[in-house]
Amino acid sequence: MKRWEPRRVLQMALFAIPIIAAYRTGWYLWMNYGHLAAPSKASFFRIHYATDTRIDAILVGCALALAVREARLQGLWRRLETAAWFPPLALLATLGTIAWATQHRWRTETFGYTVMATASSTLLLAILLQPQCWIARLLAARPLVHLGRISYGIYLFHAPLLTGLEVKLRFSAQQIEPGRYLPVFGLLVLGSVGAAALHYRVVERRFLALRAPRPFLSNSRLAPSD
Repeated sequence: MKRWEPRRVLQMALFAIPIIAAYRTGWYLWMNYGHLAAPSKASFFRIHYATDTRIDAILVGCALALAVREARLQGLWRRLETAAWFPPLALLATLGTIAWATQHRWRTETFGYTVMATASSTLLLAILLQPQCWIARLLAARPLVHLGRISYGIYLFHAPLLTGLEVKLRFSAQQIEPGRYLPVFGLLVLGSVGAAALHYRVVERRFLALRAPRPFLSNSRLAPSD
């Protein structure tokens, strides 16, 4: 099969992102007809966990990776490299967007996932373009770097650990008593980080060692595509 050009793939991703957001919104409207402001648990599980309703977040990241290599955008990236306001504004926009989108579940389960992914990608772009900004230096702290290294394992293990805690301690994460929140949260954090660290050491590093070198991850600016 003929190799697709990066610009063509970027166009396809940008086209698909709003389509998927609209598709997800359609699922929400259908599953919550008559009670749109109070979504059902069934709609949460269908929308939150299904690939077809969440793939837009991955596509936003793919689009960003392709956009930074796009030749026609290099002038914009060069201007943003020297814009002192860009990283703090991107951080404020990300935090504000997440707070706004998660304030009500109907926002999150419709277009919220898309706008949160877009805002987060903007923050990543700011860090990529200005690696010496204070946000990048903060994220370069050793504990945060370690958490980032094992973050996939945390993502994998926190959900089953939470389910196990619900069964063992006989509570519901949806309706947890205020007095039990901090102990449960502490157990979940310790268990997730511990399991992820063990998984990284025993499993992930073995497969990472088999991976071929990736010169495009050097500290230099990514070469633009034609």
